[in-house]
Amino acid sequence: MSKIAKSLILILIFLALNVYVYYAISLDLDIFDIETLEQAVRENILKQKALKSLPADIILVDYDGHEVKIRDYLGQPLVINFWSSWCPFCLSELESLEEAQREFAGQVVIMAVNRGETLDKAKDFPDLLKLKNLTLFLDKDDYFYGAIDGQAMPETLFVDKDGLIVHRKRGPILKEEIRQSIKLIK
Repeated sequence: MSKIAKSLILILIFLALNVYVYYAISLDLDIFDIETLEQAVRENILKQKALKSLPADIILVDYDGHEVKIRDYLGQPLVINFWSSWCPFCLSELESLEEAQREFAGQVVIMAVNRGETLDKAKDFPDLLKLKNLTLFLDKDDYFYGAIDGQAMPETLFVDKDGLIVHRKRGPILKEEIRQSIKLIK
């Protein structure tokens, strides 16, 4: 076998291992202990060279039909979760976020933002779960998700009191990762 072929095989193996480790860390964090999880979250934050600020001009609608401005929530840590009724992972995440809202009451605001669905469609989902503590909003035109460069469902932002997106989780997030990420912004 030629040197080029051997080099290509080694490169492919190296890339495959990196992909495996990346997905093991991002999708299966419950296999690690708390310290490892916290370290993984911190490393992810450090990798984000250009942290983005939350767009303050966003207007959402609450479940009573009132418009709410994101800027009204700045000054306190925020967790913003984007969800839709068609998303199979969103169900368990909304329950985990509800639990985190109870645990961190008064320290952080957790917002669940429905992407582009009608109020009737969006209301059915959390009503089934009997969510009481979670702040639920509609983004009827899906503008907010585009403004933060959303790319996966569900997607969760952890925002500090200054409006800086400190951590972004694309895809499903586990309860312990929610807790650890909240501790980084409060």
